[in-house]
Amino acid sequence: MRYQKTNKPIVGFSDANRGCPEDEKSFGGYIFMFAGCAVFWSCKKQKVVADSSTESEYIQLSESAKEEVPHQYCEGIYGIE
Repeated sequence: MRYQKTNKPIVGFSDANRGCPEDEKSFGGYIFMFAGCAVFWSCKKQKVVADSSTESEYIQLSESAKEEVPHQYCEGIYGIE
């Protein structure tokens, strides 16, 4: 394995679905990729009940945006500016 400094951006993806039948809470997840590799990811049930699939997507996007660890981690390890 070889580590090099790079200026490639960290790319994040987020997705959610509309509620499960038992409690109407949606599942959502995100993944952050760096240099083509997954470095952080999560998938879990959302804490609130969304009124629509669009709202479910916005809730998940908000949760994903709170995840600043990948940027800080990769910045320190790989020298991203």
